[in-house]
Amino acid sequence: MDEKLIARFWSRVDQGAADDCWPWRKKLNPKGYGLFWDGNTTTTAPRIALILSTGGDRQGLQTRHTCHRPACCNPKHLIWGDGAQNVQDSVQAGRRKHLIGETHNRALLTEVDVRLIRSRHAEGQSLRVLARCFSVARCTICAIVKRRNWKHVA
Repeated sequence: MDEKLIARFWSRVDQGAADDCWPWRKKLNPKGYGLFWDGNTTTTAPRIALILSTGGDRQGLQTRHTCHRPACCNPKHLIWGDGAQNVQDSVQAGRRKHLIGETHNRALLTEVDVRLIRSRHAEGQSLRVLARCFSVARCTICAIVKRRNWKHVA
């Protein structure tokens, strides 16, 4: 990246004290990350800040925020990491909840349904019949019966 582009980038960052968050002052994406157009591609501002501070892009790695603020561009708050580490960061910060059972927005069944499926199967009803009855795939019923899914339901 040339000096002019680097100067343009840093002019859009509100640089405070060394340990403070340095928020991006321009356009943010819907998740709150700053966006920077370098003439060829749009990249998140924190990633550009990390690239500039570490001397290069790390393909395949993501930008992690130790401050948990998406708009922050302070290189002291940014580290490289993989997707699993990034997800773990968001869980620990309370930004991502592990949704199980009925609390999951795509759940098709309730805990009452799961108990009923297990009891009917124990009485001899087939997976195919249960799947038709509850409008789900046979493999879904099988996973419930074998307790691979809905493990939290007794």
